[in-house]
Amino acid sequence: MSYEERNAWVFAGVSILTGIYYLSTMLGGDPSVPLVARDWKTAMLTTIGGGIVVTIVLSIAVNIVFGIVSGDTKTTSDIRDRQINRFGDYVGHSFVIIGAVGALILLMLDMPSFWVAQAIFLGFFASGCLSSIARIASYRFGFSPW
Repeated sequence: MSYEERNAWVFAGVSILTGIYYLSTMLGGDPSVPLVARDWKTAMLTTIGGGIVVTIVLSIAVNIVFGIVSGDTKTTSDIRDRQINRFGDYVGHSFVIIGAVGALILLMLDMPSFWVAQAIFLGFFASGCLSSIARIASYRFGFSPW
């Protein structure tokens, strides 16, 4: 397993777990309080910041452990790794754009900032999950650039 593939697995896992954490934080409060009135800013900032920190720490830890166990400490990427990363970025960027367009539509409809922020966050969440899944699938099932 290459360095880049290990990082894709870490990013996929952290992306999914942070999305679950944010959803449970937002929906797990007092049911009598409407979603818009909840402290979504702190929950969102905690989720994003925690996800970044956990991704960095876990990526370093996984690569160190894998290097010790397998003896493979190579961190350079070849052309296939770069093509797979580019493909994953293309997949991910499309969902960031979808989230941004959704946020623009919500702004045009004069929706509260809560819903605009949720649309942007959903775009980033989908981007992180699906770009990682595209990378992992490319590594596992083959990648043929068109």
